[in-house]
Amino acid sequence: MSELQDLSALIRANTPLIIIETQDEGRVVELFRQTLMHVWRALHRWSITEGLRRIDMDREDDPVGPPDASSALQMIRQAEQRGIYLLLDFHPYLGYASHQRALRDLIQRRHCEAHVLVLVGAKVELPAELEALATRFNPRLPDLNALLKMLREEAEAYARENGGRRVEVDNEAVQKILHNLRGLSLVDARRIARQLIFADGALSQDDLPQLARLKFELLNRAGHLHYEYDTTRFADVAGAN
Repeated sequence: MSELQDLSALIRANTPLIIIETQDEGRVVELFRQTLMHVWRALHRWSITEGLRRIDMDREDDPVGPPDASSALQMIRQAEQRGIYLLLDFHPYLGYASHQRALRDLIQRRHCEAHVLVLVGAKVELPAELEALATRFNPRLPDLNALLKMLREEAEAYARENGGRRVEVDNEAVQKILHNLRGLSLVDARRIARQLIFADGALSQDDLPQLARLKFELLNRAGHLHYEYDTTRFADVAGAN
């Protein structure tokens, strides 16, 4: 099944607690918006800075209530319509026993609707008693098409910020760059690609040592990386010659 089908199945099953570890919150939000075409739920997003708001497919309402974690859990418990709640960087607040208890009550559907709660963060560690109730969902890493699209976007961004100047492209070097970005999250791949492009307005063989250095830094930071090598064709990067 596809990533979208996998996630839709979890929602359809009313999975009470889903954990997603990622740095790309925007991609997670967009993925859940896409699931609404397959299984309808009211979709909400919470962060400590913005509070709780409904977002759904093509809307983004104003926040409701105070932004703190306690208020958010209370509003979820009182909601009269079952929904999906994306809780961004919520896990640090589970250090409080009252928050753990409130979350457990929601998971076990005590005096509330059958909500789907989703904890999203770069690294989400839960108390053992909550981990036992959670389902971890791992977003798939971007494929070559997604990486190629990202390169186009960064080339367009460079052109916009440099008076329409196009990125100079060595197609053979770009193929190697794409291959070596495989296995990275889209956030990390974009960060590297942006540095390579904005350094000199070009993607060339000269970028390969810098790419290796940036990957090595990621390896040290993350502890491990997995790379997949394949063949692809680079064609018509927007904003590039």
